[in-house]
Amino acid sequence: MLTREDLLKPEHFNLKFFKQNGFLRQKCKKCGNNFWATVQQDECGDASCVSYNFIGSPVIPGKLTWKKIREKYIKFFENNGHQFVKRYPVVARWKPDTLFTGAGIFNYMPWVLNGSAKPPANPALTDQPSVRFVDIDNVGLGTGRHCTEFSMLGHHVFNSPKQIYWKEKAIELCHGFFTSELKLPLDKISFVENLWKGGGNAGPCFEVMSGGNEIATMVFMEFEDRGGIYSPMKMKVVDPGYGLERIAWASQGTPTIYDSIYPKVIKFLRKEGRIKSYNKKVFEEFCKLSSCMNVEDVNVEEERKILIDIIGKKLGTTPDEIMEQVYPYHNIYRIADHSKALAFILGDGVVPSNIQEGYLARLLIRRALHSIRNLGMALDLGTVVEQQINEVKDIYPELDEKMKNILKMVESEEEKYKSNMKNASGNVKKFQDILLRGGKKKFDKKSFVMLYESYGLNPEIVKEHLDLPSESVTALDIKEEIRKNLEEEETRKKRTGDYQSEDQLAFLDGLPQTEILYYEKEDLFNFEARVLKVFDNLVVLDKSGFYPRGGGAEPDLGTIGSAKVIDVEKKGNIIVHTIEGQIDSVTVKCSVDMDRRDRIVRHHTGAHVINGACQRVLGPHIWQRGTRKGANKAHLDVSHYEIPSPEQIRKIENISNELIKKKVNIEKKVFGRTEAEQKFGFRIYQGGVVPGEKLKIVNIPGWDAEACGGLHKNNTSEVGKIIISKIEKPHDGVIRLVFRAGPAAEDWLVSRTNILKESAKVLGVKDSDLPKAVKQLLTKWKTLRKRLEIKNKKEAADLAKKIKSEKVGSIELVVQEVDGDMKKLQEMSRTLGNDNTFITLFGIGEKISVFCSAGKNVNINAGLITSKLCSDLGGKGGGSPTLGRGFGVDKSKLAKIKDKIKKELIV
Repeated sequence: MLTREDLLKPEHFNLKFFKQNGFLRQKCKKCGNNFWATVQQDECGDASCVSYNFIGSPVIPGKLTWKKIREKYIKFFENNGHQFVKRYPVVARWKPDTLFTGAGIFNYMPWVLNGSAKPPANPALTDQPSVRFVDIDNVGLGTGRHCTEFSMLGHHVFNSPKQIYWKEKAIELCHGFFTSELKLPLDKISFVENLWKGGGNAGPCFEVMSGGNEIATMVFMEFEDRGGIYSPMKMKVVDPGYGLERIAWASQGTPTIYDSIYPKVIKFLRKEGRIKSYNKKVFEEFCKLSSCMNVEDVNVEEERKILIDIIGKKLGTTPDEIMEQVYPYHNIYRIADHSKALAFILGDGVVPSNIQEGYLARLLIRRALHSIRNLGMALDLGTVVEQQINEVKDIYPELDEKMKNILKMVESEEEKYKSNMKNASGNVKKFQDILLRGGKKKFDKKSFVMLYESYGLNPEIVKEHLDLPSESVTALDIKEEIRKNLEEEETRKKRTGDYQSEDQLAFLDGLPQTEILYYEKEDLFNFEARVLKVFDNLVVLDKSGFYPRGGGAEPDLGTIGSAKVIDVEKKGNIIVHTIEGQIDSVTVKCSVDMDRRDRIVRHHTGAHVINGACQRVLGPHIWQRGTRKGANKAHLDVSHYEIPSPEQIRKIENISNELIKKKVNIEKKVFGRTEAEQKFGFRIYQGGVVPGEKLKIVNIPGWDAEACGGLHKNNTSEVGKIIISKIEKPHDGVIRLVFRAGPAAEDWLVSRTNILKESAKVLGVKDSDLPKAVKQLLTKWKTLRKRLEIKNKKEAADLAKKIKSEKVGSIELVVQEVDGDMKKLQEMSRTLGNDNTFITLFGIGEKISVFCSAGKNVNINAGLITSKLCSDLGGKGGGSPTLGRGFGVDKSKLAKIKDKIKKELIV
């Protein structure tokens, strides 16, 4: 076992290449890191040790664009024996421990690195668009170099079972690309020694620096990281990461990285915002000094003030004059950066929402819209996103193909944002009133965070509408809370996959794995097996044809001997059957409920059919977010930004049934992971991450292909007619399609027909006249209900007038027991209530209705008291600080409860 110090020993970094090419090993006088350079120098070249000295003086000649550098990179490494691999999505759906693809090596984690899959090429050449949110507050004039989305160039080598090349060759190629291909002067490059770790792996690395700009990191992954204790990996991996945008910046020498990669978009934003040109000398000086600012360690706003003060004194200008130039560009750069990131994130299938990837997409949209608002521009964010797609569509045509869909999602989110801004004053006042009623006299940090997360209102906007004094809450504080949320989202990433966890039950120890019969013989419903163990009502057999619960599908039921099978689960490689009854012998005859199996399999296959239909009708952003397949009905959850129209639902249903009528053969075949990804693309992970070397792909040719371990029909015609019976919205950004297929659909239609016939019979009309009769009945009912409401309101008001309040301190207390329901209690409260009343009403009926309300000047939480009262009465309740509702069941405690309100809760 090795420690960090072992991995940083000189032998890991003393390369023959350095010595043969005139590099000297030196120690930085500022940070203390060792580095290699061809000239004697005091600093290693890291941004924290030396300011950006290439700004205004490019170190790479030719003012190369990022596209030109990309072209040169691919050509150089293809000429040196590397095979180009098409980009992976920026959403890491194959990776179980993260949401977004944060670097090129993510493409091969964990499956290639742990030996479960072959690399798509070796050595592999990549240009991987990557997304990182951890540096989001650096974007803009934080450091001038951080991007939410960026391209990570890499030439990856997987040295197993044989070594292709290692450190010497990798550094030689890196050096050759920069100095020979890009003509970076030899004395402008340094290689800083460091340790890289991530994803459970680690290794020595060289950070390639030029003028304060880290243009590449050469990682040599050769150790497993066990909490800071390291052991050798079976595979040694060359993992370089070349920052495409940073290299372009070094070639153009612009003040910030954004000026070099988004010149057209920035020009457009300047024109739209009528932003003046900056003073080049002032701006460049500011950007050079910004290189030393690390937002991880400092308060950005305070540090920026210090920088501006330094520059002002140096150049003889005032801080206000500097801020007047700097602040607009800070917002312009953020809009440019976030719009590009959104093009990839939304284009790769993320729908903005309040969870996981969707939460982060929404966060980006809000930040970009805030910046547009800060500049006072009448500009749609979608216009900027469209420009970004047009800029990259020659390299990433898939974004152009999905542009219409991407812009729809941006437009939908922008409408929500504008609505939130329109209602900002009311939402702020609502939170403020809650604090006041709770006895607080300052607007607290928690409320700032809640307003941001709920309505997208940042602290500056909130303060515009506050009457209360507030805690000192800045964007940095909000950032910290968001950072925690991001970490939580990354940690608790969960996908619905067609596989089971490996958790074991103690009684399974020592048992062999179960021989599975349901894959090889899906029509095998009767078999004999040997009983290996019985524990309470749990049974393990040597072989089983019972399909276990998993992948959203309910399990097979049936019999084992004379016992009923009521549940089946897979624990690791062992199938466990839950039974009712007794097992009488060692060898048992088993029978699977054939009809139930058929219905569930129809629904499982139908989910694939509907998923493909949703993609065609609603858009390419559709991804499965959950599913449930039972015998009588099923549902499919998919990502979508709005409830589909009735016309869209009908179309999904119709084209699903058209596919069923076409009698398309369904292919079920096992592939190696990499082969499956290359053949079918990453939509195979519709059901989430699937572990293992081999993937079972269920393919409806030209329609839907997924990695899925469930049981499926052999032909679409075997699914039977599909009926979508209901649409729900389980949470933001997701819709649920409840459906039935085959016999379950027929049963549903029969039940609906019977309901219609019975309804017509009750109303004494023909079936065909039922709609007309129902309409007439509804009109009469509404009229009678209105009359009854008026009558009840009058009775409630009359009763309320007879009730007198009791003075308790400054509060007018009303505690009353009446005959009536919750509506009557509400009406009475309206008559009784004023700013100084606290009202508790008990409505006596089959249950006890409990209603509490607190006036504006009453410092009592009505919802909390309602909860306590209902609990004491054996029921449940709750509500807001001003209003509470609930119920109780124990009438014997009512007298004591009423007395408790007066004596304990008020006094």
